Amino acid sequence: MPELAGVPGHEVAHLLRDHHGRAAGLPAAVQRARHRVNVAQDCEINDDLPADGLRMPDGCMQPRLFGLPAGRLFEMSLDRLPPDARAPDCGPGAHGRVGPWELPDCAGPARLGEVEAQALRRRTAEAMDAHRCTRGSLPTGRWRWAAEILQPTVDWRRAPSGAVREAAGRVGGAVDHTHRRPPRRTSAPGGAVPPGPRRPLPRAAVVIDAVGFDG
Repeated sequence: MPELAGVPGHEVAHLLRDHHGRAAGLPAAVQRARHRVNVAQDCEINDDLPADGLRMPDGCMQPRLFGLPAGRLFEMSLDRLPPDARAPDCGPGAHGRVGPWELPDCAGPARLGEVEAQALRRRTAEAMDAHRCTRGSLPTGRWRWAAEILQPTVDWRRAPSGAVREAAGRVGGAVDHTHRRPPRRTSAPGGAVPPGPRRPLPRAAVVIDAVGFDG
């Protein structure tokens, strides 16, 4: 019975932790090794299941099998996994690729959309928060995940990349006009001086906050 509860709990955890979305942000070469990515994701999930009183079948991926410390995100474990690491395929919830066992779209809503998935994550986090407030028995890993959903923090990796893409798209092919530079090939009818063209160039600055940094 614990295994019957553990396996569905494991598969739902892929969706709750947005594993397919996080896998889409990996380098292309890493994404192609989807079985290895799946192993790292399984280690992230299975590490927390015992605290919930759940048990996976024998042979399931655990961080200790690869000499990895507990409590790590799957992105932190990928480089330390052997190239041939392989686990049972958890499907698109893990890596986003549709398997041959998936229902066709014409048969009904086989997969959740991003809006529904986000709503499901928030409702689950709220239920965990309520359970913790009333009973105080939520495992640390689960509470940390719920706190990140209810009080999200800015992803320092996505924020700069998004700002750079936005700035590059804004100035790519863009031409502004300024009166500081009169046009060289345009006459000034009636004594009026038309503005000249200029191409805006973005200025980048890197600020490092070292407050609280030790060493």
